[in-house]
Amino acid sequence: MKKLFLVLAISFFSMQFSNAACGIASSLDKGNMEMPDGRVKRDKRERDKNVRPMTHADFKEFCGYLKEEPFDDRRMKLLRVASMGCYFTAGQVVSVLDSFSFENNKVDALQVVSGRIVDGRGMNEILECFKFPSLKEKALEILFGR
Repeated sequence: MKKLFLVLAISFFSMQFSNAACGIASSLDKGNMEMPDGRVKRDKRERDKNVRPMTHADFKEFCGYLKEEPFDDRRMKLLRVASMGCYFTAGQVVSVLDSFSFENNKVDALQVVSGRIVDGRGMNEILECFKFPSLKEKALEILFGR
């Protein structure tokens, strides 16, 4: 468990560093404002462009930890920790949802990661994780706020 927290912390801080390095250097010429104290106030849309999903290696290790857990409640705790500092692709979300045994828990897991999905191209694959129409509708509401 300690190793997982260490991996997630390293992933989070390296992501924050790379996001800052990518965005700040060219932020002033993209309509962002420099504050009186020297900080750069970045436009939210610009900040969102620099968000990167968990690397393949980190995600593979995270999935290994998820699969080691015998119960969905423990998997959910790991997912909550990971979603504090990591972002996911839609494909990664599908893999995470597949690790949960019960459909209701998949909906709860989707609720946890819904704001951390960086691409919108794989939303159909996410919806395909749900077999029951009522839960698929719930997932649709989570993803698109309908």
